[in-house]
Amino acid sequence: MRDWKDVQKEVLSEHVHGSLQCLEDMSSRGMVVTTHYSGTGAAEMATAQVLPGRVRFHGACDVNPTCQHVLLNHDPECAAEHVTNDLLARPPPEIVDKLRQTLKEYQDKAAARASTPGGSEKQTVIRDVGLEWVGAAMNILQGWAPKREDTASCLRHGGDCPAFPPRACASTPDPFHLEIDGINCQPWSAAGKRRGWLDARSIPCLVLIRTIVSIEPDAVCIECTPGFDFATLRRLLRGYRGDYAITSPQDFGCPVARTRMYMWFDRLLSLCQVEREVGTILDVSRRSLLVGPEIFLHAPRAAVQRQYYDMAHKASQKPDGPPRPKPLRRMKVKQPPPCKLRARDVLAAGLRTRYEGHRERVIKADILSLHRRRVEACCVRDFNQSSGWGGAPQCQIVPTIMRSSKLVAIFESEDDDRLILPSELPSIHGISLPSHVLAELEPKEVASLVGNSMHLVQIGTFIQYALATRSYHWGRCASASSGTSTSAANASGSAPDCVSAAAVCVRRGSSSASMMD
Repeated sequence: MRDWKDVQKEVLSEHVHGSLQCLEDMSSRGMVVTTHYSGTGAAEMATAQVLPGRVRFHGACDVNPTCQHVLLNHDPECAAEHVTNDLLARPPPEIVDKLRQTLKEYQDKAAARASTPGGSEKQTVIRDVGLEWVGAAMNILQGWAPKREDTASCLRHGGDCPAFPPRACASTPDPFHLEIDGINCQPWSAAGKRRGWLDARSIPCLVLIRTIVSIEPDAVCIECTPGFDFATLRRLLRGYRGDYAITSPQDFGCPVARTRMYMWFDRLLSLCQVEREVGTILDVSRRSLLVGPEIFLHAPRAAVQRQYYDMAHKASQKPDGPPRPKPLRRMKVKQPPPCKLRARDVLAAGLRTRYEGHRERVIKADILSLHRRRVEACCVRDFNQSSGWGGAPQCQIVPTIMRSSKLVAIFESEDDDRLILPSELPSIHGISLPSHVLAELEPKEVASLVGNSMHLVQIGTFIQYALATRSYHWGRCASASSGTSTSAANASGSAPDCVSAAAVCVRRGSSSASMMD
């Protein structure tokens, strides 16, 4: 999937004036990236491909120990210099405690108001009280002022390291500072009960907002579920202008059904001109599928059979497991299987029934013969879910991966049906994880990592589009520490004269705005 950035450049040069020059200018200047919701580091991998050799990754941060392990073992071209563990460890403990106590008060207030006879609809109450909580939280966070000189406990170096990249001196333009975050989506998804800002998992997001406003990176890229409250975030990020696009990897030629909102915020004092809003990305970048299942069905046949062999041994030991195939009875544990095992041979009874239901539905829909491409057609289904879940089967499209997902590629012949191995899951989202890291993780951990990761092509295309449609000042309009110009911009919310006067065009992409995570 490494052709995505070249395809994008060809389109940009034709449809967006000066886009390639903007990318060239950014490459000449160089970029430093920080992330505070890093996950697997897909954003770092994508940015390294957008500006090869011109990006320095100062800091990554994630509270999940598995994500931390992945971040510490990235390839050199996208590895962060410093890896920290918890965004909530940055503010003073008393402020975090106060946030949690105050949130509990507003949660109780919302519950009481929603239970009142004749009261408003539950979601309206959650939104109204949630906005009251956001105002209270930001007042509490005013007692903490993050600085670029702050330090944080670094897992890579075992001590306190710089939390942010330093500003260069006035005579030397510093690299462009981009902050990238994939914030918690559960508060705004159906799976998370849509409690919005009243969900406790919104606290790190509010801490991040306070950090951005105080540290002032040149631009901020944020990813979340389409149900996220963009309007409130734009209001809170004083001194920034923002836009968003809702897209799916399918929009950029990749067979993954995972719709997400990508937001881009420019610091007013760093911005010179905007040629296109990011909400117009699909006018330029949408394309039909460029790749199919071959991007993730890459394990050798011997590896697939070895995985089946191990699964057959485990399944046959369970009360509801399939009978142990005769050839396996004569084999020693370390021997490779002499026969070809099928997907059904290695599944316990419950999973086998679901798999058969998916197979029957796919074949009955006759979609395989309708969607033949340069590779043999297949349909990817999550057979851990019932065959009726998720609508009609979609050829070659991978559903959103969850921790419990078990994916199977269904072909016309049952003998060719193929379980997707844990080692192949990262390729579905275009990310590359070191083999020794994958070998140390359980299948559920791999599925969880991939399911919560950004899609590399999706985030990479978005970042490339944003950088290609904007020009920035090489020198700063005002020092971040002086406070005068910055405060004026924060108070008015207006851009300096050097910024294009075009109104912010907030426009949704045409992908369905699914509320599911």
